[in-house]
Amino acid sequence: MNKPKPRPHEKLRAAMALKGYSQELMAKAIGLSYSAFSLKINGHREFTLSECKLIAKELGMTLNDIFLRWMF
Repeated sequence: MNKPKPRPHEKLRAAMALKGYSQELMAKAIGLSYSAFSLKINGHREFTLSECKLIAKELGMTLNDIFLRWMF
């Protein structure tokens, strides 16, 4: 039986929802356009380390809390 493929950045989406951030608001907070942020959160582009750090700081979380992918 195949495991369902997780959507890109599910943990980021969940963290944003818990803190009340829309994609548009988070994009502004870290200095990206909405379209650039959308491409990244949907897995079409990668976030840079500096963007990841800004996101974690904005959400009051660690990089591991948001971006660590479990292998199992």
